[in-house]
Amino acid sequence: MSLKKSGAASDRAREPVGEKREARRTIGPVAIVERPDAGIMVIDGLLSDDDQEQLLAVVDSAELTAQALGRSSGSRTRRRGESRSPEVPRILWSRLESLLPPVREWYPDSRPRPKLEPELDKWRWSGCNDFTRFYDYGPGDEFRPHFDESWRASPQRRSLLTVLVYLPTGESCDGGETVVEGHAIEPRTGRIAVFDHRLVHSGQPVLAGRKLVLRNDVIAEVT
Repeated sequence: MSLKKSGAASDRAREPVGEKREARRTIGPVAIVERPDAGIMVIDGLLSDDDQEQLLAVVDSAELTAQALGRSSGSRTRRRGESRSPEVPRILWSRLESLLPPVREWYPDSRPRPKLEPELDKWRWSGCNDFTRFYDYGPGDEFRPHFDESWRASPQRRSLLTVLVYLPTGESCDGGETVVEGHAIEPRTGRIAVFDHRLVHSGQPVLAGRKLVLRNDVIAEVT
């Protein structure tokens, strides 16, 4: 597994990221690629089949409605839904908690740090968000570059990281990469991508098949 540098959306050119800029590790069947300089982590093999079935059950219980993707996307839409099922944060956090570096280590000196009060050393990860969104993309659907807003329960409890989970659909997906600050992440079934909210990212057009994405957040709080 490797994160790849994406070219312009129009030509979809990509080249592998230099090895020395990636940190790779495996824990049993779990494969992890980290880009500390970019604030990105991609994880394969972390969710079991049962985990994915439970997450799909939450999707099935939610009402997905068409959402326009903006004038620059013409008449394209995606289907969007949301849920406050406690099962989603429970499953995600039980799998992610042991893999995430401490808050301070997520933001090395080489990258801008979020403006937090108190300083980073006083913050710790505390779980995933109770609020979950789902996005269902078909052929031609894409999502333009944007960054994610932080969810804030109080000045001392807020989300800092985006979590994307690519769920099984029964169809293969051609295209549809998530591009985070130029690094392309293929939407493989069961894959999890974690990255800094502040990073600009987009969804490349789905060329064929279907892409189903779960979006959640990692929350930090002051200790």
